Amino acid sequence: MTVPDQLIDEVSEKALAIYNDKLKSILEPAHSKVYVVIHFDTGDYQLGNTLYSALHTMRELHEPVRLVGMKIKTEPEYGLAATILAYRKLVSGQS
Repeated sequence: MTVPDQLIDEVSEKALAIYNDKLKSILEPAHSKVYVVIHFDTGDYQLGNTLYSALHTMRELHEPVRLVGMKIKTEPEYGLAATILAYRKLVSGQS
């Protein structure tokens, strides 16, 4: 099953809004460089030392298709952002 890019963008934007509006000020000071998985319908979240551990805990509570995971840290992941942008250009045929 292929998930449309538009749906991925909507889900990511909603989860990022939850993170920025509700969780960032709580999580970043105390939990830098661990992972958070957010259930984007409810705003529930779980932390883990690995993305897998946070996801595993959250999957016991919610459907996996409604989850978004990210690393908590104060600096953006510029390398990851550059990789995603390059991939999107490649897929869309832009140079």
